[in-house]
Amino acid sequence: MAKQVIDAKADMYRAKLEAGLIVKVPFSSEEHKALLIMVNEGKGLPEGILKGVDEYGIEAFYREVRFTERQMREYIELLQYEELKTIRKCVVFFTVLTVISLIGGVISCITLALNAM
Repeated sequence: MAKQVIDAKADMYRAKLEAGLIVKVPFSSEEHKALLIMVNEGKGLPEGILKGVDEYGIEAFYREVRFTERQMREYIELLQYEELKTIRKCVVFFTVLTVISLIGGVISCITLALNAM
C-alpha cells in the first residue's frame, strides 16, 4: 500500500513536470560549484533544490519553481481554452467540407437528371 502511494506521488509529480506546472530552473555555474562542494562535504541539499541530469547527460542542480493553486488553475484553463480553439477549428473545417460535398452531390444529381432528359 505504501509503495502505491509513493508511486502515485511520483506519477503526479512527473505529470505536473510534463504539464509545466513545476518548472526546473538550472543554477549558474558558480552556484553549481558551491552546491557540488556542499554535496561532496556530505551536507544535504537545501529545501527545493534537486539533483539531476541535464539534456547533455551532465550532472546538474535545479531549483524547483511551483505555481500556487490559483496560478495552476489559470494555467489549466488557458490550456483548455487552447484545446477548445483547436476543436472549434476542426469542427468548422469538417462542416465546410461536408457542405462542399453536399453542394457537389446536388450539382451531380442535377447534371445527371438534365442529361437523362
